[in-house]
Amino acid sequence: MKKFVSLVLALMLALFICIPAWASREENSIVYNLGTEPPQMYSIKVTDITGFQLIRHLYTGLLELNQDDMPVPGVAESYTVSEDGLVYTFKLRDDAKWWDGVPVTAHDFYYAWTELLNPQNACNYAQMAYCIKNAEAYFKGQAQKEDLGLKVVDELTFEVTLEYPVAYFPYLAAFGVFMPQRQDVVEQYGEAYGTDAGKIMGNGAYKITEWQHEDHITMVKNDQYFDQDNIAIDKLVARIVKDNNTAYAMFETGELDIVNLTGTTSLLAEQSGYEVLQYSDGSTYYLQMNCEEGPTANLNIRKALGLSINRESFVNNILRDHSQPALTFTNVDIKDNEGKSFSENITVDYQDADIEKAREYWNKGLEELGMTAEEAAQAITLVADDSDLAKEDAAAFQEYWKAALGVEIPVENMPVKSRVQRMQDREYSVVSTGWGPDYADPATFLEVMLSDSGNNYSGWSNERYDELVNGAKIETDLNKRMDMLIEAENILISEMPIVPLYFRMCDYTVADGLQGVHRSAFQDYCFKWASWAE
Repeated sequence: MKKFVSLVLALMLALFICIPAWASREENSIVYNLGTEPPQMYSIKVTDITGFQLIRHLYTGLLELNQDDMPVPGVAESYTVSEDGLVYTFKLRDDAKWWDGVPVTAHDFYYAWTELLNPQNACNYAQMAYCIKNAEAYFKGQAQKEDLGLKVVDELTFEVTLEYPVAYFPYLAAFGVFMPQRQDVVEQYGEAYGTDAGKIMGNGAYKITEWQHEDHITMVKNDQYFDQDNIAIDKLVARIVKDNNTAYAMFETGELDIVNLTGTTSLLAEQSGYEVLQYSDGSTYYLQMNCEEGPTANLNIRKALGLSINRESFVNNILRDHSQPALTFTNVDIKDNEGKSFSENITVDYQDADIEKAREYWNKGLEELGMTAEEAAQAITLVADDSDLAKEDAAAFQEYWKAALGVEIPVENMPVKSRVQRMQDREYSVVSTGWGPDYADPATFLEVMLSDSGNNYSGWSNERYDELVNGAKIETDLNKRMDMLIEAENILISEMPIVPLYFRMCDYTVADGLQGVHRSAFQDYCFKWASWAE
């Protein structure tokens, strides 16, 4: 009997030892589901939502967004703007430090911003910094780094000169790709920088201590952070669980403290008595077309695929949440200069699930390509993520196309990192993706589809569109500027390099006692104000 008891105790001890720290919540920690593995976390190269969620906690920029999503002092304790709106002078606080205690200086911002624009880095978000004097010319090899409107006045003073006044520039100064970087650490790890816990340096509220790829990322409160007294949570653990049902089951057993809900899990949460919360993350989800080669380079084929989708059915039967069917690219939450939804200004010349027109466009496109329906279908592949929800979405698109066009279009599901690479290499026909706003203006969506945008993976180019969107950057008459952006989106929607699907609304629930988690279109998953009720 003693031998049996000893064996049981030994087994229990072994089991206890094998349980990771996040398996049962520690006091003052939050375990949440990141969902997918971020490709990397070098701020100037991040393009994915999950990466920016982490960057938000690991870095602090010159400015940062508060709980009202307004830019407020971050590393910069104050700043001034010249009368002509062209020169921003940021005065840095003297107690901002990196994780290892080294002071953050103006040199760190100068280095990061010049690297963002360094043509050798080919950063997808470089275009966002084109408002800086000579930035576009430098990125295109037509100017030198010394010509940029960036100046280290002294260790704690950073000066930025713009090409033209930009009303939302303070929002840019708070955005992820404009975070500071330590040159010595970046150069120490080279291409590996930002790919593992020990190969990254930050200055934010949290520091990364563990990155077990495809499983979890652990962040602990940064004891060097200048505002550490106002950070209540000591540890964040971002799990990487791709299956929504599994994530919900982990929430029910206490392994997750906050979980996104969709469809079945949202209903289960309500039935179990959990409070189901919603917020708009400002994202538009869409299908992006390869406009350079293959059948989708044909406008009529693109229209046929786009008009075949039944968005109403997709939202109600596949997503089963509070998302809205979308026929425009710019999210419904983005306002025009009169305060109404920008999307209300867009002229859409087709209806949702316009099957008759879809078939007309399909047949016309086949005739122009000299292909049979089967040949065209086999030459088109839908690329999508490999999460359970993404697989369900892709299967629905297949069914819509089969019902409308009578063809079976193949699907390739893959990890986010592989999907992003395929997009960047333009090795796809159709890809399921989405875009969220970086600042509160229609340009945050429309600039993505400029011919030379680092985030335009479609190969689509329209001279008039470029003229309008680029012109809107420097147009000071607000009404004229908005008219230019409206005309630009009308062009985009009519040529359909993207097929808008839905404006995402997210359902989620949190563990009892967890409060202050900020989720919005500009700061999804921000735990800086989170705490556990006593």
